[in-house]
Amino acid sequence: MKKLLFIPALIAFVTPVLGESMAEEQATACISENGSNQAALESCLSKLFVPASMDCDELLEVHRSILKAADGRNNATLRAVARVSAKLAIISLSSNCYSPDVAARLVARAGAEVGSGSSIIADATVSGAVDAAETLGVDSGALANSASSSSAGGGVSGDGGGARSTRTDSVEVYYDNEVNVSPSGSNS
Repeated sequence: MKKLLFIPALIAFVTPVLGESMAEEQATACISENGSNQAALESCLSKLFVPASMDCDELLEVHRSILKAADGRNNATLRAVARVSAKLAIISLSSNCYSPDVAARLVARAGAEVGSGSSIIADATVSGAVDAAETLGVDSGALANSASSSSAGGGVSGDGGGARSTRTDSVEVYYDNEVNVSPSGSNS
């Protein structure tokens, strides 16, 4: 009888690990096949984001897995992968989980964590947020600002005061060193 109870417990423990590695393997295959071709990457990577059958944490984990799969690639490929993944993640999270600006912040934070403050990933995330805004029909400046705020939060050093600005894809965005995110979409 104890053996019968052990099997479901083992399956429940191993399934999330298998899910992460499968997403990373599929992302690696997409990246290897398509390189920096954004349209082809979007078509291939979009199959990994399934908002109807995934919870919010799983959607963010798919984004992390995609960025991990792009690790070690050339800058053009890394930029394309991060931009496409950010766009898809923001759209997916906006469909079931959060407002678009909160989704952009969470995606940017995940990118900053995986990329260890990589400016390529941060810039590509802002570009992906602009792309997502166009798809969602929301203000691209606000979404780019949300993405920039959180992606820069981990990688910017300074005295902690004042806002800084950066230009990315002809959209000027401002960010502070720290952004607090709540599910309601308000900053604290």
